Amino acid sequence: MEQRLIDHLVAGLRLDLDSAYTEHSGASGEEMLGWGAVREIRSEVIRSILRGQLVPVEGPDPCGLRVSGARIVGRLDLENMVVAIPLELAGCHIPEGINARECRIPRLALHGSTIGVSTAGRKSGALCLTGANIGSTLRLTGARLENEQGPALSADRLHVGGGMILNDGFTALGVGPSGAVRCQGASIGGQLNLRNAHLENSDGPALSGDRVTAEGGLRMNDGFKAFGTGDAGAVRLLGARIGGQLSLRDAHLANPDGPALSANGISIARDLFMDGTFAAVGRVGLVGASVKGRLVVSAKAARAATHRPSNNWEVDGLGYSGSPPMR
Repeated sequence: MEQRLIDHLVAGLRLDLDSAYTEHSGASGEEMLGWGAVREIRSEVIRSILRGQLVPVEGPDPCGLRVSGARIVGRLDLENMVVAIPLELAGCHIPEGINARECRIPRLALHGSTIGVSTAGRKSGALCLTGANIGSTLRLTGARLENEQGPALSADRLHVGGGMILNDGFTALGVGPSGAVRCQGASIGGQLNLRNAHLENSDGPALSGDRVTAEGGLRMNDGFKAFGTGDAGAVRLLGARIGGQLSLRDAHLANPDGPALSANGISIARDLFMDGTFAAVGRVGLVGASVKGRLVVSAKAARAATHRPSNNWEVDGLGYSGSPPMR
């Protein structure tokens, strides 16, 4: 199997171990548990290939290392590596997770994969991208990340040259004060897309994104759900800078004992949408926020916030250029 992987890499082909896999129809986590040895690839083999080892003299094709439907055995350790080619693990089962702390890589795609965590990696996250540099895009569409004793995705100070795509069924289940998804101080050159994602943390924030920069805007809409607990908030975006729109249209944020949205000091270059079926169970904090475009809030959400003492909006110093009638 591993020699097949090398042969496909040199030929510029994807090693497809799941002929039924598509971006919108991959194997479930339960099905992945039944995969046998025929689908197994050792993590150390992937690491060695990405270091330029095990590859014939002609070298890898620039398309990079691409696999679908594999079970990756062992935690994939890319810490501090400088990788010359893109990596795509689509619809794969990675039960012990990935450590790519301070890694430099042209592109990383893990769409449709199920990523867990080893005992040793629980504090750093199922997927650790802390301080990593991704030249173009980070793609996690439909992926499922889970860590019962820490963050699902840890990405403080991550730099992504293009978009960070965590949409269309992306699920992150984490536990603890770091957050299910943690991206404090991250810099996203394109859009941070969490459309129709599900983030959950039973003991802390669902999304912890203080000082994150998203030049292409931030989408947490179309069925986005964030469930968190505690004073940090379900969604925490203190001092964040959004270069385009921030959309929470049709989103559901919930925190039974603290803020649903904590975004004091956020700067939004265009419009802020909190309309459609947007619902916030918990406080909405936008103190000192700056919205250069319109503020669009549904009348239903505004009434719910006003009529519940525990669900009030804190908006002292909020500035915006214009607001249409509530809808």
